[in-house]
Amino acid sequence: MTTVKKPIKILYVEDNEMNRLLVRRLLEPRGYQLFEANDGISGVKLAEEIEPDLILMDINLPLLDGHAATTRIKSIDRLAGIPIIALTSNVMEGDRQRSLVAGCDGYIKKPLDVDEFPGQVEGYLRGNREKVEEDDEQVFYKEYSAKLVLKLQKHIEELEEKNQKIEQQSKEMREA
Repeated sequence: MTTVKKPIKILYVEDNEMNRLLVRRLLEPRGYQLFEANDGISGVKLAEEIEPDLILMDINLPLLDGHAATTRIKSIDRLAGIPIIALTSNVMEGDRQRSLVAGCDGYIKKPLDVDEFPGQVEGYLRGNREKVEEDDEQVFYKEYSAKLVLKLQKHIEELEEKNQKIEQQSKEMREA
């Protein structure tokens, strides 16, 4: 009896179409089944739908950035074990640690090295994982928490402002 090997599903969350095309050209010929999302919210939804074997996550995404999308995916019990690899042009000092603290299991910088990239993906699929150095971990966790709270505060303020405008318009309509 022959066993049929199921294709390995990879989700690539990336807003740049050219980057998605490059990754598709590098991975699909190797037999990987590639799924794509172009923003963080769509990436979370698609991850829930397809339960991929690996997620490649851009960090600078619209709607929900890659760090927040990663944190959200890792908080979903049935998705928590899926390796998420930051695939990003954020290459300043500390960017790798920020990605790992947000929940990424690895970090690959752009522009991609087209010769190394498929092997890097295979390594992560085989279980390679990166960790934040212990000395840095608390510093980056504190920074990440503060960043999330600030984003939340800004969103609440925007919603309050919009709500006030709606209430004012409603009042004006009643008085007219």
